[in-house]
Amino acid sequence: NGGKNNSGIYIKYLPTAVRLGFVRESDVDRALAHALAIRFRLGLFDPIADQPFWNIPPEVVHSPPHVQLSKEATAQGFVLLKNDNSVLPLNPSSKLALIGPHVHDRSVMLGNYLGEVCRNDRSN
Repeated sequence: NGGKNNSGIYIKYLPTAVRLGFVRESDVDRALAHALAIRFRLGLFDPIADQPFWNIPPEVVHSPPHVQLSKEATAQGFVLLKNDNSVLPLNPSSKLALIGPHVHDRSVMLGNYLGEVCRNDRSN
């Protein structure tokens, strides 16, 4: 789903940003190594047959206790912008605008490395 989340923008602009010195190649290498390490630890490069969670049926994944736990985890993950000690250069009387192509697109917040919740389940 790279097109929807504009991950292609990195492919388009990152080489030029590195070449012009806006981004260090070592930073790109470190970010890539980190992203790949996470995917390896999650088993995303392992055969499907070796992944124990692949065959959990949708009725288990979407059970009321699991949905409730998911909601709780989501609520705990919210971050509020507080600006304690005026760390951010914001005037308290000013307004902050969120702009851009993804402001109203909730799926973008999930990133573009999502698999199916349950194989062959497209209900959510």
